[in-house]
Amino acid sequence: MKAALNSDRSVLTITVDEEEQKQLREDRENEENFCSDSYMHDFFERFIANSEYEWVTSEMTGDLTNAPMLGIYGENEEVTERWGFMAYQIISLQETLAEKGSAILIS
Repeated sequence: MKAALNSDRSVLTITVDEEEQKQLREDRENEENFCSDSYMHDFFERFIANSEYEWVTSEMTGDLTNAPMLGIYGENEEVTERWGFMAYQIISLQETLAEKGSAILIS
């Protein structure tokens, strides 16, 4: 899994490789909880552990959304940047990755 920011850091694109996409597609067929937040957090665990990104909540950022959000913490343990997957009410982040191989999160 890779993350790429556009030039003004307003769009975060998450991309999975072919193997990860294949695993997501298999899990979509076999895992009962595939569309759950629990599955999403488990799937992103290795990515989170090896990057500057962390899961953040709207309570931490002041946003009025329940969208899954990735953020970056500053020196004072406050969220300095964050991006949300705004299509969350229609499709899960992991299902988008399974179908398209990438997903867009916006700030």
